[in-house]
Amino acid sequence: MRPEVSVITVTYNQAGTIARTLDSILAQECDFDYEIVIGEDCSTDDTLDICRRYAACLLYTSPSPRDRT
Repeated sequence: MRPEVSVITVTYNQAGTIARTLDSILAQECDFDYEIVIGEDCSTDDTLDICRRYAACLLYTSPSPRDRT
């Protein structure tokens, strides 16, 4: 699958809102393939964990820079 649209979300310390943001993106009705790209900048709250929970349900995820070291 090659997406026609990329939805890019950049986040830092947004544990209180990132799930609502992702739910809103996923709730959109469309007739084309899309990808969600999350730029997570080493948050010190639970933002990364929440993003990972969503990513676990997806087809492909790239590793976090924290996972590479």
